[in-house]
Amino acid sequence: NHYKRVQAGPAQSSDVELAKSNILLLGPTGCGKTLLAQTLARMLNVPFAIADATALTEAGYVGEDVENILLKLIQAAD
Repeated sequence: NHYKRVQAGPAQSSDVELAKSNILLLGPTGCGKTLLAQTLARMLNVPFAIADATALTEAGYVGEDVENILLKLIQAAD
């Protein structure tokens, strides 16, 4: 909805309903969850990054930091 408001401009923004901005995709492996998210990001022209949440750890421990996910997203935006 945010992207609809941005694309519509200030005159038409009152036609867009505001809703919760989070989404959870559920389904078995290989059913197209990631493909759907990538396709939506491409259609809306927004950056998209994939990160494995199971590899996340607190700072100072072996594993990937949350900052690395943000770095991937920033790199995807460039």
